[in-house]
Amino acid sequence: MIKIWHLATHSTNIGDAALIYGMHTTMREDWRRPVEFISDPLMDYDNYWGKNKFDSLFVERVNSECDLLLIGGGGMMDGGRKDYNTGMAFNIPLDLLKSIRTPVVFYALGHNLFPNQKYRHSQKLLQSIRAITSSKSMIFSVRNDGTLGRLRDMLNDPLDAVVEIPDPGLYVPVSDTIHHVFMPDRFNILIQLAGDNPFNRFNCHLWRHIPLASQAILRRRMRSFFSRIGKMLQKIDDEYPVNFVLCPHLVRDFSVMGEFVASLPTGFTRFRFNASETLRGVDSAPFFFDLYKKADLVIGMRGHSVVCSVGTGTPVIALSTHDKIKGFMDKVGLSHRTVEISDPLATNKLYSNMRELLQNNEQEQNKLFEIRQACREKTAEFHKEILSLLRI
Repeated sequence: MIKIWHLATHSTNIGDAALIYGMHTTMREDWRRPVEFISDPLMDYDNYWGKNKFDSLFVERVNSECDLLLIGGGGMMDGGRKDYNTGMAFNIPLDLLKSIRTPVVFYALGHNLFPNQKYRHSQKLLQSIRAITSSKSMIFSVRNDGTLGRLRDMLNDPLDAVVEIPDPGLYVPVSDTIHHVFMPDRFNILIQLAGDNPFNRFNCHLWRHIPLASQAILRRRMRSFFSRIGKMLQKIDDEYPVNFVLCPHLVRDFSVMGEFVASLPTGFTRFRFNASETLRGVDSAPFFFDLYKKADLVIGMRGHSVVCSVGTGTPVIALSTHDKIKGFMDKVGLSHRTVEISDPLATNKLYSNMRELLQNNEQEQNKLFEIRQACREKTAEFHKEILSLLRI
């Protein structure tokens, strides 16, 4: 039995849940032996809720109670104010990190900031990465969403020893579930909109700190974009039998969904739109992402809306409001399916992509299967590298 102590955000964002579930599933598949994962919520530690501490007792327990300390499941590189030891969410003092004798793997971490946001403690992050990659019993890996390039630019360092691996959200398993939001004999199209960081997503960050005016400008830009999207979706509705399903990943997504619905004609939303439920936690991921598996098309704004669409083989158009969306689509050869919402031609590009994918759905599914297979082979090789570290 391989015992793995897994520090991650286990109970919040359903996208993180997909990443964690995919990680656990593929490690068991590749190692073909019993694996026990000890799920430890990262949010319980001192730079979040403060219930637990990264102290000498933590190190003693890791050294005596597990075969591997696994860190990852969520971006973890957010430039948080309290990440003053390591520059990331695993905020252990560097001397204590170096005293861990059990192998340590940082698995598919991601750089999550928008271009205009400041990364606090960036030099601490660089020091940590150097300490980790110089150790023979530690691995530092990042996910294939352009994180490595963004870190190189931010830290002004080649980071040659950092490993780039496929996002394990590609491998989230699904559980057959009845989805009453779908309609038979229609193309069921998921629309996933992200409700956090709206000023950055809709290019209003320069106005953020101006009272009253900032909210008015944000709302005007959102509704202008959504209104154009709505007219295009009505055009699609005239040409194809469709059913649109709003698909929030977090409760915070409801706010932007409300703005979207408010920009559309009432009759259109009443007869052509449904909304799925929002779920939390790792155990919910297979049920939630079965919705993706059974959809005909996904229009996604969140990272794991896009990643999990590719993984489940469902054609996807990425609404890019963050560098990691474009970064992932570029890495897997789907840059032509990316629509930047700041692009004046965004509506036209979304329309042409939707028509093409509705007409050539099976051909696109086959391409996504090949992408997943190629990524899966890379993941298997990475798991061999991890296994070689373990003293079992």
